[in-house]
Amino acid sequence: MIEHTQGPLTIHGPSPGGPLDDDDGGDYAIRDGDGYIVGEAYHKVDFVARRPAKENAQLWAASSDLLAACKSFVSFYPSGVNPYLDRAYGDAMDAIEKAEGR
Repeated sequence: MIEHTQGPLTIHGPSPGGPLDDDDGGDYAIRDGDGYIVGEAYHKVDFVARRPAKENAQLWAASSDLLAACKSFVSFYPSGVNPYLDRAYGDAMDAIEKAEGR
């Protein structure tokens, strides 16, 4: 079984930027339940490209809850009952396998 960083994960930011012209801030840290930084979502990813750092950090912080929700769904839903829910079941299984490196 894959072990992930225990939650709750929280975000901290945005960073204020620095004295250099190429550091305009906007990055977000992802922290574990003990307050340690376990990742960072970057706003500025190269000289011109930008990414939605806050939204990416929020998704990252929710990842352990989303994984738990997917596992709960597949454990209770009997596949083969409803074609629409079967697709959701397959999507949930794919997400679980991706999160667990399978």
